[in-house]
Amino acid sequence: MKKIRSGLTAFLFGLLFVSVAGAQSPSADLGVELIQRPGAVTPGSADSFIYRLTNHGPDAAGTLSILSFPVEVFSDSILELPSGPEVDFYSSSGSGCRMILGILDPLPGEPPRIDYINVYPILAAGESVECEVFYRVNSALGHNLSVSWTSFSYRDEDPRDTNNSFVVVFGPAPPIPTLSPVGTAILILSLFLAFTLVQRFPR
Repeated sequence: MKKIRSGLTAFLFGLLFVSVAGAQSPSADLGVELIQRPGAVTPGSADSFIYRLTNHGPDAAGTLSILSFPVEVFSDSILELPSGPEVDFYSSSGSGCRMILGILDPLPGEPPRIDYINVYPILAAGESVECEVFYRVNSALGHNLSVSWTSFSYRDEDPRDTNNSFVVVFGPAPPIPTLSPVGTAILILSLFLAFTLVQRFPR
């Protein structure tokens, strides 16, 4: 995983998506979908998920870039706690995907955040690639966190934006439902009455 340190972020992202000026923008309908959901998503757990990125055409995606990896699937910005990111997407593996870590300069008084970006080479029309993303959920995560992953290709026109993202939810396990004192009393009374009826009217 490559790290983009704060202060150089804007400059390096500009270099990453340098394009050929004056060229007409191709039309590439990028779609991304979750094809294997994560297993464990609770604080302190580690697992992975798999998504599929498809270029539905009509043109190839990323042809205007002079770099080798012009197509990307990026996450929402993740809050960095004192013990580390709320969720750390520490690695990815698949058909040409490479993860870049962007550490953003926080505004005064704001906590730092991290962007996770999987980059790809030019994606031909009709081509699909799959990527497995590995993660660790911070033990200090005390709330549900919805993380969107979105496809993007710089300088390409995407004619359909309804298939550009998917969401993975992390957070504590839902609490086990409990009965109130009144509910507990009603349950005990119901069991007692049922037992009494069975004793009085045996089959």
